[in-house]
Amino acid sequence: MAEGKYLEKNDLKAPGVNMGSKEKSKDFKETWLKLLKYCRKYWIVMVMAIISAIFGTILTLIGPDRLSELTDLITNGIMTGIDMTRIGKIGLT
Repeated sequence: MAEGKYLEKNDLKAPGVNMGSKEKSKDFKETWLKLLKYCRKYWIVMVMAIISAIFGTILTLIGPDRLSELTDLITNGIMTGIDMTRIGKIGLT
């Protein structure tokens, strides 16, 4: 490389450079319609998967808070006695 020469984009030959496909879809809308037509018979499974993912996310967000409440209640109740009805209410709500 000559001194003082600026680097061009293609001068760098690092792994992964220019590895991506440059091909573009000719008819994007038609491609999506074909994909949706193919997936039509699986729509019930896909809806169930989305609902399960939402439900799992909600449980992931709520779970640590409920577990903290249960742990505090059990820790406080070790000396005086554990309030099992309150633990049941926290566990079920």
